[in-house]
Amino acid sequence: MQNRAHYPVLVLGTGIAGLTTAFCLASAGIKVLLVTKTADPKDCNTFWAQGGIIYEGEGDSPAKLIADVLRAGAGLSSEEAVRFLAVEGPRVVRELLLKEINVPFSTSEEGELDLTQEGAHSIPRIIHAGDATGRAIEISLLNRVKNEPNITLATEITAIDLLTTQHHPADIQVRYRLDNECVGAYLLDNRTNDVYTIFADYTVLATGGVGQIFLHTTNTRSSIGDGVVMARRAGARIMNAEYVQFHPTALADKKANHFLISEALRGEGARLRNKRGEYFMEKYSPLKDLAPRDIVARAIVEEMTTNKEEFVFLDLANFYKGHQPVRERFPNIAKACAEIGIDIARDPIPVVPAAHYFCGGVLADT
Repeated sequence: MQNRAHYPVLVLGTGIAGLTTAFCLASAGIKVLLVTKTADPKDCNTFWAQGGIIYEGEGDSPAKLIADVLRAGAGLSSEEAVRFLAVEGPRVVRELLLKEINVPFSTSEEGELDLTQEGAHSIPRIIHAGDATGRAIEISLLNRVKNEPNITLATEITAIDLLTTQHHPADIQVRYRLDNECVGAYLLDNRTNDVYTIFADYTVLATGGVGQIFLHTTNTRSSIGDGVVMARRAGARIMNAEYVQFHPTALADKKANHFLISEALRGEGARLRNKRGEYFMEKYSPLKDLAPRDIVARAIVEEMTTNKEEFVFLDLANFYKGHQPVRERFPNIAKACAEIGIDIARDPIPVVPAAHYFCGGVLADT
């Protein structure tokens, strides 16, 4: 990489957001520099996502999805953003992931997409690839990106600050203007400590969340909030940073490093209970174990605090209603649990909430 260079678009991050952005732009003939601070582009949260992605359920509609999302958002959601997601999201999944990228999602014996249900959804509308949906999406996207001539992929390159017209102007008088514009980024080569000045007509932040600021998190080590910090230094407005979703069910074993126990288990019938054998979610929500994640996580913490317990149990063995054998439906979860002596087809799974998703971020105007 040259010490000073210009690209039409600079994309920071190689999860589903960064890869999708780079691929779609490159397919339209636009040259993209795609950067990740990790040695392996797959070392991101997308790769470890398990449960699935929203698509379209039987008798579904944007209005139904909007209602579900707004209800789960407890009145704090941007209604404009929710409407956009509900209308455009399923179309993008269909046109990009299913048709263009051909992600190998799980299907029924009849060859139809296998729909499952997750928390806060009123109907089954989640499609998945076994219990490793993120891995399937990440690998499928990355394979296409690596073969796209309009994309330059640079690994072990850390973005350390955004270039802006106010902070780095060629004309000093620009610093006195009220408007400010991002024109690229300073990039650090992790191997050589060289710093590159990369100018770009457009810079895309796809740097992920902030999970590593918490003791218990399902996020990868790269989730340190660096994109949010760079945007803040550049003058962007940060919204809802106090809202961090804790996934209710991470594997409660230090050796397992907070391995995520997918919400899809509860979608397939699993129920939460305390050490006294009490199934407690009906005390906290009429949706019981399929309540929104914030409600389930708070309920678990309440049970742990009240009963002086370090974790609760997720009982899949006694309530599984899937059409596949349980170890085939959740092979990666079964393997992770087996490594600490738990048979998910027979034993309850010890779980604890862990920081999972950053609900806030950089406020965008479109």
